[in-house]
Amino acid sequence: MNKIGLIIGFGSIGKKHFQVMKKSKIFKKIYILSRHLKGKNYLIKNFNQIPNIDPDLVVICSETSSHLEHLKILEKKIKNKIILVEKPLFSKSSKFKIKSNKVFVAYNLRYDPMLIFLKKFIFYKKIFSTKICCNSYLPNWRKSDYKKLYSSDKSRGGGVHLDLSHEIDYANWIFGNLRKKNIILKKISNLKINSEDYMQFLGKSKLSKLININLSYFSVKNQRYISMFLEKEFILVDLLKREISFTNLKNTTVKKFKNFSQIDALLLQLIDILKKKPKYACSFKDGLKVLKILGI
Repeated sequence: MNKIGLIIGFGSIGKKHFQVMKKSKIFKKIYILSRHLKGKNYLIKNFNQIPNIDPDLVVICSETSSHLEHLKILEKKIKNKIILVEKPLFSKSSKFKIKSNKVFVAYNLRYDPMLIFLKKFIFYKKIFSTKICCNSYLPNWRKSDYKKLYSSDKSRGGGVHLDLSHEIDYANWIFGNLRKKNIILKKISNLKINSEDYMQFLGKSKLSKLININLSYFSVKNQRYISMFLEKEFILVDLLKREISFTNLKNTTVKKFKNFSQIDALLLQLIDILKKKPKYACSFKDGLKVLKILGI
């Protein structure tokens, strides 16, 4: 317990990172830079104070539209530190290069045992087509009014393709070299938002001849799964039911997995990025690749 941590932005995800950093018992002090908190002795008022506290790890949890600005400031203020940027990396592609620090992007689904298992299992498989689906209902995401969330505001970096870009990242990570053929991205529901609430992505990858990724904000039925058609085999990965089913011409077998929370994923991610050679972490380059795949 000897490291110094700093969290920039203290919304719902910032609070979770704070919880995980305390739980890890790796940090002797965790500072917060936020305009929404007052009177706490661990608060710092501005970016100019950052060199004085000399953090070992900085987690950027500000709104997506502010990520690039905050990362540029940190590159000038500190050196040889670890910076974790909440996903997505930016709200649009950038040619900005990292020179002073080691930067990762918080695509923490890479730590889900189901996806780790799947990545290893399909490595030598021939996959004809893959469908990845993540559908949920934005008004149920938070206790606060969904219309006030940054997700509802395109100018603040909201939009289903950015909010649910975990699916883009793990598709590229698991199936390799994900490439876009076509994409439909638009607002089609009656939700009172000005960001895109629907995405239909069609592409291909190294391991799958066809990949279809479907994302939405307006589904009253939560869905998060991967389905794959192989030669004489069908694989269904249900991330909500926590099971993978394997169906061939004779039968179906099911492999079950333990519950895996966001806190579990964040903790494993934290431990990994603090290693000299992280095993699963999403690099700055990979984070940029997600934006490139989306064409933004």
